[in-house]
Amino acid sequence: LRNVEKYFLVGLLSVLDALTDLPLEQVINTLPISNEMKDGLLNHTGTSGDILLSILAYEQGNWDNVLKINLPAQTIRDAYLNSLQFAKTITNEMAS
Repeated sequence: LRNVEKYFLVGLLSVLDALTDLPLEQVINTLPISNEMKDGLLNHTGTSGDILLSILAYEQGNWDNVLKINLPAQTIRDAYLNSLQFAKTITNEMAS
């Protein structure tokens, strides 16, 4: 999978509305990110949107939709677990 960093960033940005208590569109439109990333975040279109929808499906246990991005299940699982570990590390560092 190419552009892993971009898709990781899309995942991080996808929760900005919850963090800022503002509509996601309002927050996203202030950021210097590509239109493809904005479309993925706001409209769930393009590769970024497909991956974001797959992650949301993973969190909900909707396995048919998880596999729509045609990546091996092990790759998806590993990426998800790595992101959880990253979030745990950041949370621990912020608490220190």
